[in-house]
Amino acid sequence: MEYLIIGGAIKSGTTSLFYYLADHPDINSATVKETRFFLDDDYPITRVGSGPVTLQTYKDFFHRQKENEIGMEATPFYLYSAGTAQRIFDHVPKSKMLFILREPMAQLCSGIRYLHQNGDFPENKSVDDFVKENIELLEDNKNLSGTNAVSMSCYVQFLERYYELFGNDRVKVVYFEDLLTSPEKVLDEVCDFMGLDSSFYSNYTFKVYNQTVGLGKYGFAKKLNNIRNYLVHFTYKRPVIHNRLKHIKLKLEQWLQSGESNVEDFKLSEGIRAELINIYQSERVELEKLTQSSVPWK
Repeated sequence: MEYLIIGGAIKSGTTSLFYYLADHPDINSATVKETRFFLDDDYPITRVGSGPVTLQTYKDFFHRQKENEIGMEATPFYLYSAGTAQRIFDHVPKSKMLFILREPMAQLCSGIRYLHQNGDFPENKSVDDFVKENIELLEDNKNLSGTNAVSMSCYVQFLERYYELFGNDRVKVVYFEDLLTSPEKVLDEVCDFMGLDSSFYSNYTFKVYNQTVGLGKYGFAKKLNNIRNYLVHFTYKRPVIHNRLKHIKLKLEQWLQSGESNVEDFKLSEGIRAELINIYQSERVELEKLTQSSVPWK
């Protein structure tokens, strides 16, 4: 069975892209969107399940095993985890990589809101101080990794691993902005990349998944996320139970996404913004060179 493995920037549409593709009749989606199966052992996100990292244990996430179907999962952190590219290349030889990215400044701000939403933003620290600290770490090359809030939007350093291993014909990059404005066009490109019939999306209803939760609900959202992460370890091999829980989860997310944003909007100072623009402007040029295509931001 061939595999389509999705990674990407945090809060950049991987959930929506996963569910759109999961509806395609020739896609065999994993029982959990994020298997996290190929993450490094020391990466700060735990992978689902247990056992050795082999193709056979990976197949446990896919309950249908038809040769003509394409297995598909979406773990955003694959973009950032240093050893993941080699691990996928070694254990899943029939795979293609799809990454979804977002305009760097917007991704950074959305990531900060996500930290606030989950109660993970450092206490007693302003957003400016948080970003400045990450810029200094980046400049000192002390934390040039997928856990630095600023460097997480410097996509080239992470993508290069995949292009070097898989080659241009097995790596594709799409963009959050295009998925929002022209989802059918993006899905046409992905279908062409995977050899799928794109006519399935001609009259498809494109819903938006995993938006920011509403005011006053973020505490509940964090508890729900913790419970889900706990249960998924025990249900991913039990499709009937898992699918029922997933349906409940999606209904709860619709409620959570109603109302106002739970995090007050913030503005970065002009000095911090200027530093970020300088970092991300050169990044855009390098990204276009690597992907051999233009990006939808300036």
